Parts: sequence; C-alpha cells; structure tokens
Amino acid sequence: MQLQTEREQKGFEISQNSNMLRRLNPSHYKVKSQTTDQFYDIRRDGLKWCCSCCDHIYRHVTCKHIHAVQFSMQIRQQVKSSTPIFNQQENDLCCPKCQSVKFKKDGNRYTKFGKVQRLSCLVCHYKFSHREGFERMKQDAKVITLCMDLYFKGISLRQIRDHLKQFYGVSVWQSTIYYWIRKYVELMKTYVSQFTPNVGGIWHIDETVVNVRGSKMAKGNYDWLWNLMDNETRFILSSQIHKTRHTNDARQVLQEAKKKADRYPAIVVSDSHGSYVNAVKKEIHRLASPQPQHLQVSPIKDGMENMPIERWHNTLKQRTKVMRGMHNSETAQNLADGFVLYYNFIRKHSSLNMTPAERADIDLKLGENRWSNLIKKSSRGGE
Repeated sequence: MQLQTEREQKGFEISQNSNMLRRLNPSHYKVKSQTTDQFYDIRRDGLKWCCSCCDHIYRHVTCKHIHAVQFSMQIRQQVKSSTPIFNQQENDLCCPKCQSVKFKKDGNRYTKFGKVQRLSCLVCHYKFSHREGFERMKQDAKVITLCMDLYFKGISLRQIRDHLKQFYGVSVWQSTIYYWIRKYVELMKTYVSQFTPNVGGIWHIDETVVNVRGSKMAKGNYDWLWNLMDNETRFILSSQIHKTRHTNDARQVLQEAKKKADRYPAIVVSDSHGSYVNAVKKEIHRLASPQPQHLQVSPIKDGMENMPIERWHNTLKQRTKVMRGMHNSETAQNLADGFVLYYNFIRKHSSLNMTPAERADIDLKLGENRWSNLIKKSSRGGE
C-alpha cells in the first residue's frame, strides 16, 4: 500500500491499533487522538465523512482520523472477502470450542422433537449442532421464535399455547412461553445496547398508564410508562416504567435517550404536563448555542404535533389490552423492553417501509426470521 501524504500515514498507523478506533455503527466511528485521551466523532454525511477535530473543521481537509476509518473499512472488507465459507446456508456459524468456520456435516442426532443436523469441526474435531442461541432448549428454535412473534403481535399466552397444540401438535405450558420471552428479551437488549442510532434532531416524549396489579395507587393499580421517540427515524430511544410522573422520572428518560443517541436534540416535543419543564431545562440545556427548544403542545388544541409518540402508545396498547394486568413493575419493564425490540428491530414501519433501526443506520442483516437471527447474534455478544 502506497501512502501519499503524512495524514494518510498517520491514519494508517491509527487503523492498526484497535484501542484507538471504535466502530459504533457503519456510519459512526470514534477515533482517539494520538496526543491526548480525547476521542473524535467521525460520521458519514451522505457520501462524505465528517470529523469533529480542528484539522477537518477549520482546514476542510480529509484528516488523519477519517483516513484511519477508511483504512479500517478496507481491512474489514478484505477480511470478509478472504474468509472461507464451506456451507453457504450456515456461513454465520462457527465451532463453539475453537471458533473455526471450517466444519463439515457429520450425520444427524435424533431427539423426540425431530432430527438435528450434527457438524464436525475440521480443526479441533469437536462435534456440535447448529443450535446457536438455543442451546439446552428442549423445543425447536422455530417454535420459540414463533411464540415470541405471536406474543408481541398481541396474542395472549393462553391463545399461543392453544395455537401450538392445534396446528403443530406441540404442548408447552404458558409459564414456559413466558420464560422464553423474558430470557431472550434480556439477551437481545444487552446486545443491541452497543449500537448508536443515527437519529434526527426532533424528539417526542410522553407518558401513559399501564395496568400493574402489584402497584397500589389512589385510583387503582397502575404504573406510568415513559417513552421517548425520534421523529425522523421513529426509533424508540427510551422506555421506562415509573411509579410516578414527576420531574425526576422525566429526567431519567431524557438521560437514557442522550446516552443512547450520543447527542443532544434540537427540539423536544411534549404535552403541557409540568414535569417536562424542569426536566428538559436541566437535561437538555448546554453551554453551546443555539440552545435546544422545548415545544409544549396542548393535548386538545395542538395534539397532532406530538402524534408520533401518541401513535406508538396506541400500538403498544394493542398488546396490553388483552392482558389482565402485569404482576409487578419488573414484568412491566420486561414487556416494555421486548416491545421496543420488536418495534425497533423486527417490525417494519408502515411509513418507512423498513425498521426504525435500519432507518437509523443500524442494519444487522437479520433476513427473514428476524427473531431467530437477532437471538443468534445476541448469543455471540457482538459482531
């Protein structure tokens, strides 16, 4: 590789040090300075790359940090193209013992749930089955992901159990189905939290009531579900269950959204509830100008301006209306986390014609069975 300029040489040196370059998503990188502990933001703006360093901002040149990202992308592409693929249908599979991708089919293993393909590693000769993400589970992966998909589409646990029995001859308890949901929601939530969505500058925040039998309020059994959505991508940045709707509750939602998006919004849209005034002032205020704006709309007169988050709440209540109520705040938060995963990564948005995650530059290439492939990726802990 022939390097023409000093910036390219320094960029190449940075790309060779894995501790100095972090890939947050295909359009967002962080590169450490060679002289200080500061990290610079490198983002893709259309076909161009932009860096937050002074060299790029004031001289308008391709700085060494952008060169480092470009070299890193070239190396990544070379590794992908040179990796041998022995089974095109299972090209994301590797040996669980030595992580080798060199394997061959080695007969079948017969269980009471059907035939399972057995594989043999060509490096360490370890024999394993293609059940990545579903190890030690009695049921087939298709049954588990079918239950999760039906659940988040609004079918009750009792109806899912009846559906499996009638059409597939599979008998499982409702508590087993709920165990699957809780287990894999926690696994997938941990995995997707490492990605930074490329969101817009207008955020919508709102709260709604959910029925929680373990919570005793003056007017009944309920908690408050707080949600924050990006207007451009429809990506849910925060979804939290709280006992109250005070300023501190709203602040926690805004803190999570800022951390996940790694940026400040230009406009925050909310209703006229008093908890948002101080929360936005304390969490969104910054020293640099221009200052972010807080737009409060009246639910009766101007309610259409906060329609994206209101529409999301209607979608969520299509799921909760078939439930008699959640047992406690912990199960309510697990349901909220699962529905956010379903909305952001699984379900295609009708107006976007893609998932909000794909619109926010988080393309995990999940294919047809999105639940199964997301669980497999999550079980590896990263890509």
